[in-house]
Amino acid sequence: MNESGFVRKREADWRRLTELTDKASSPRRLTDEELDEFVRLYRAASSDLALARTQSTNEALTGFLNDQVARAYAAIYTVRRRPFFPTLAGSVAVAARTIRKRWAFIFVSASIFFGSWFGYFGLLTVRPDLKVAMANPETDMFDDMWKKGLPTDRSTNDNLSMWSMYAANNPKVAVIATASSVATFGIMTVYLLGTNGMLVGQLMRSEADIHQAPFLLGSIFPHSVPELSGIIVSGAAGFVLGWALINPGRRTRGAALREAARDAAVMILTAVTLMFIAAPIEAFFSYNVAIPLYVKFAVGSIEVLGWGIVWTTYGRLPDGSDPSDPSWTPTSQASSASIKAR
Repeated sequence: MNESGFVRKREADWRRLTELTDKASSPRRLTDEELDEFVRLYRAASSDLALARTQSTNEALTGFLNDQVARAYAAIYTVRRRPFFPTLAGSVAVAARTIRKRWAFIFVSASIFFGSWFGYFGLLTVRPDLKVAMANPETDMFDDMWKKGLPTDRSTNDNLSMWSMYAANNPKVAVIATASSVATFGIMTVYLLGTNGMLVGQLMRSEADIHQAPFLLGSIFPHSVPELSGIIVSGAAGFVLGWALINPGRRTRGAALREAARDAAVMILTAVTLMFIAAPIEAFFSYNVAIPLYVKFAVGSIEVLGWGIVWTTYGRLPDGSDPSDPSWTPTSQASSASIKAR
């Protein structure tokens, strides 16, 4: 190869490719003519690089062309980032569809939690002596805290500290519930949901004994909507994985677990997100004694309505079909649209 002649002949195109690559940091900055020129010069530079590698021993020349081709390649094939809010909307749609698809496991998880809550509350109402027999240090600590009432002098720093604690602890509970379910075929998830429900039931019974049940409900209602939703969804995610191991159908257990893991991953991420959402509400709003109880009940009720709409309707297609329906396929959607058009 005549390297000097090669460089003189191609140098102008390389310089131009460098200019266009710099300008192509945002593809919208290139005109249609410049974009066509950019692709043409990139292909020519790729050919130059292949030629230099096979017919030249000049490492500086090869390195220069390799860097130039790599930069141009990155500019051409960079995946365009979606704006934040459309990405967020798409993620919520995927979560809602997965929740609807796995509604049976959600129902089981919610039944265990609320059944333990109200069942234990009713049991202690009929047999208050069992509270002493079944007490443990953790529930006693919560009983004492709630009987004293909420502190009236929590500073902003206190609220921030509580927010940090809730944001670190609550998602950890969701992850543990799911992981333990896989290890125990769902048994540990039943235990965790049941014991947490019993804890709330005991607290409710204790506050009812001193006529402070509305105070307890108002103080936990706003943050409990996302937090308990997270607990229930994480428990359901564990049941999805546990059921795949127990009842794989005609698949191997490994294949069934991999298939279930896709939905379970969406569910556990949803649960962790709900826990994060609950943390600032719990730290700054729910336990703020300056906020009247009726305001807290109103906010909690709005949250129930809002999340209920999200989980039951969000992510459906314009024609009313729902990709979370097991019978849904793109073909069935097209057929439905064709029938309506007729």
